[in-house]
Amino acid sequence: MWFLFMIVGLYLIVPFLNKIVENRKITFYFVFLSFLFAFLFPQITRIIGLKYNGASMVFNEWISKFNLEFVLGYSGYFVLGYLLNEIHITKKVKIAVYTLGFCGFAVTVFASGCMTGIDELSIFIDEKDVNVLAMSIAVFVFAKQHLNKPLKSEKLMRLLLFFSKCTFGTYLIHPLVIDCLKRFAGITNLSFNPIIAVPVLAVFVFICAIGISAILNKIPFVKKWIV
Repeated sequence: MWFLFMIVGLYLIVPFLNKIVENRKITFYFVFLSFLFAFLFPQITRIIGLKYNGASMVFNEWISKFNLEFVLGYSGYFVLGYLLNEIHITKKVKIAVYTLGFCGFAVTVFASGCMTGIDELSIFIDEKDVNVLAMSIAVFVFAKQHLNKPLKSEKLMRLLLFFSKCTFGTYLIHPLVIDCLKRFAGITNLSFNPIIAVPVLAVFVFICAIGISAILNKIPFVKKWIV
């Protein structure tokens, strides 16, 4: 449930971030610093560490001397999302974003297939890795351009509103569903072929969690203060 603590932390510094985004140049500068110190340099350090641990430690020690904690963590994503939502994205920029997003996806898949150790794999699948950042930007831009429009169908609108109301509750409940499957049924994503197990269990957990969330949304107090 790391997301809950992370979002609280971001909300605590929102007054400071509001001052930053008042100036477009400062906003770009903040995002640039975040890209360097929260995404690029840490990933480079871990990649170097695969072969040259000593050099990795020296590089990491040198970078850490800047002590730029304010641009670390998820504040870069937070401000970048605001920036992408506010600026006009030209056709050339969209092509570049989608190209980088596809490259990020290819790197993630390739790395996942080639890396064998947990430490090696974590270099390319963490949400603060450059390749994951590239994918995230591409998805965000695509959603802004194509999914941020009023729906003409009333049924689709009602369905979208239903999912919107149940999303947070689904997030809160899904670990419980996963734990129950493991404890009482002995089922995990490694119980059978992961190619089948992962999507099947993902769909099953989602259906169970959103169903429970929908029920909880019928309870006034729970609906208002919890889900």
